[in-house]
Amino acid sequence: RAGDLVDPTPHLFYRSFAQWDLSPTTVLARTSLDAAEIVGAMERELRAVNVTLPAISAKTMAQYLEASLYGVGAAATLLGGLGAIGLCLAGIGLYAVVVYAVSRRSREIGIRMAVGARERDILTQFLIEAVTLALIGGIVGIALGVGGSALLSFFAEWETVIAPAAIGLAFVFSSAVGVFFGYYPARKAASLDPIEA
Repeated sequence: RAGDLVDPTPHLFYRSFAQWDLSPTTVLARTSLDAAEIVGAMERELRAVNVTLPAISAKTMAQYLEASLYGVGAAATLLGGLGAIGLCLAGIGLYAVVVYAVSRRSREIGIRMAVGARERDILTQFLIEAVTLALIGGIVGIALGVGGSALLSFFAEWETVIAPAAIGLAFVFSSAVGVFFGYYPARKAASLDPIEA
């Protein structure tokens, strides 16, 4: 609802401005023309009526709505930045886990390559493991996010909206993180010399 954005304070009843014992301080106008041009014309007309009337804040409804959403946008940007940092840390952790797995299983890799395993098989195996770890993390994260959203909606009394497209995008992104951070150690495992291993 537009009223929630413009004036989020709920009013329990309506009184006309004449009953508030306050002089009206806001003028609203609807137009089919360019709103930015009308603002200047309205300021001129107000001065023509009473030169002492100050136009403190003259703006279009689009500018008013944009200003009312500034705090929400700033919070979303901040949370998005924190999420990106968390994603990078998770990717680095995944990279470290796969590197550790490769170093611990170098003898196994060498034996498998000595008996006929191809580089592509080793690379695929470690990439699948990296993507599996990333997807498990994605599933846990989505479950916590949906559960947290439901908990907040219970206490804050708002409706929880779960977007299947967003969940699907999260799975695709988790897979991409697994491939991106798992490729180098998987490639390193695939290029091991069986004799050295």
